[in-house]
Amino acid sequence: MAARHLPHVPEGAVALTIAIDGTNTAHPQAVRIAGGPNQQITFTNNSGGTISIQFEPNPPGPTMFSNIIGLANGATDTQTANVDLNGNGAVNYYVYDANNNPYGPFGIEIGNGPLYVSVTYNAAKVAGQCTPDPIALPSSAHLVMYSTDYNYTVKWPTSFGDPFSPLLTSVVPGAPNNSPVQEVANLQSYSYTVKSTNPVLGTGNGGGRVIVKGS
Repeated sequence: MAARHLPHVPEGAVALTIAIDGTNTAHPQAVRIAGGPNQQITFTNNSGGTISIQFEPNPPGPTMFSNIIGLANGATDTQTANVDLNGNGAVNYYVYDANNNPYGPFGIEIGNGPLYVSVTYNAAKVAGQCTPDPIALPSSAHLVMYSTDYNYTVKWPTSFGDPFSPLLTSVVPGAPNNSPVQEVANLQSYSYTVKSTNPVLGTGNGGGRVIVKGS
């Protein structure tokens, strides 16, 4: 697919370039920029080969970018982020090499995001399944974790504990019924577990991982 080149940055936009290096790593790996309309991101392929960039769905958040398929080495693709009515949005994405091997996740937050993670009970695993997992967040980013079915408790079995403020200890059905939390931890990986409060569903735990990344 031919790369798209936009001739200028619209008035009021914040231009940002994300470069993909020879290890198929994005730089910056996770970034937070000011909110508002007309936010543009330019993805530059410096990997030495052809890559694709695929963005994770983030319901109920807006679909911020279109997937970039077959971006040649040295080529760029510039997109204007699709944000909500308040100029906010967030997304995770993966870089794929020519052999379709994934690298990531990497993250972008515009304004106050947030990135959404849903929890759904998986009967086969007897556990709550978290989607997406893992997730990448920039420092001070925002997250909303919500359930699609039952109430869940959330625990952080790490030396730091809960990396969010206010503390993220439980989720209930429906994204609007769960308040955003803000990341306040160090640049590292944090595992968490989720457990349904419905006794009929058994004692199994699900969970996932939050990776806080910088440049």
